[in-house]
Amino acid sequence: MAKIQIKITGLKEAKSALKKVSDTVEIELDSQLANSANRIRTAARAKATENLKEVGQNWVYEHEHLVHQVHNQLFWAPFAEFGTGPFAAKTVAPYDPEWQEHAKQFYRNGEGTMPATPMLYPAVKEEELKLPKILEKAIREEINKSK
Repeated sequence: MAKIQIKITGLKEAKSALKKVSDTVEIELDSQLANSANRIRTAARAKATENLKEVGQNWVYEHEHLVHQVHNQLFWAPFAEFGTGPFAAKTVAPYDPEWQEHAKQFYRNGEGTMPATPMLYPAVKEEELKLPKILEKAIREEINKSK
């Protein structure tokens, strides 16, 4: 059987270029995720009704390398978000299972009287529709820059 030899040149350079692209893509992804989290926070704040202005003002954004979080600093914000008792049960019925599970803790005995004012959930769902295309575009642009 004949022996076929192939010589590949430039492998070291290719690995170096790939590493550089990887680093720049990661930086760009982190930036885009930060933008996304800030859009979520802004949208959640905007959805706060006049009587829940304090909740709206307390949506905050925190991050640590590729982990971006939007949460509320008020202990009672989830009660306003999901409602209590029958309001909670009705409001979260169409929500994703993980959100329903979280909201169950505010249902308690079913006798709550606070209506739900969804702020974070709709803001997240709106952003989920846009984010994949935004990230795909950012990745493509970073790769194209390196060519």
